[in-house]
Amino acid sequence: MPHTAQGARDLRVRKTYAALFRAFRELITTQPFDKITVTELCNRAMIRTATFYKHFQDKYEFAQFMMQTMRAEYAERAEHTQHSEPADTVEYCVNLVREGFSFLEDNESLIRAIDSNGLLVGMMHSAGEQLQESIRARLLAEGTFDREDAELLAEMFVGAMNQIARWWFANRGTYSKTK
Repeated sequence: MPHTAQGARDLRVRKTYAALFRAFRELITTQPFDKITVTELCNRAMIRTATFYKHFQDKYEFAQFMMQTMRAEYAERAEHTQHSEPADTVEYCVNLVREGFSFLEDNESLIRAIDSNGLLVGMMHSAGEQLQESIRARLLAEGTFDREDAELLAEMFVGAMNQIARWWFANRGTYSKTK
């Protein structure tokens, strides 16, 4: 698909994605996802529909890409807040939780809108698979765990993160994200 890492390096492509992301955020908080059209999204983003279709098959693929991109940005933040060398998987996972809370806080209205449109579960599943792969690869690279154990630990961690995210949303005013 055209929306690869190489395409994302091109300034024009990055500007197009940023405009689409902004427009989508505005639209999804004011109307149901199924009512948003590609034409409306493109008009709001001030891009041509042909440009949209050059990068995405439909609005569903775009929404999935947007959430994956956002998830990757926060995962990268977790990577860059490492204090130990080489990168410690436990520290990375703790940083992922902290950055996950920041993601929830920074994108609360978007997440609630996506959830109310029934899209959140699918997007969380996709993001969880990517996160599992990242953690599994880190654990295997450390050499402490075999493939099955690394897979199990990655699965457990992502499940715990999903549960923590739900809990934090429900108890947000009670607890600080930094503790």
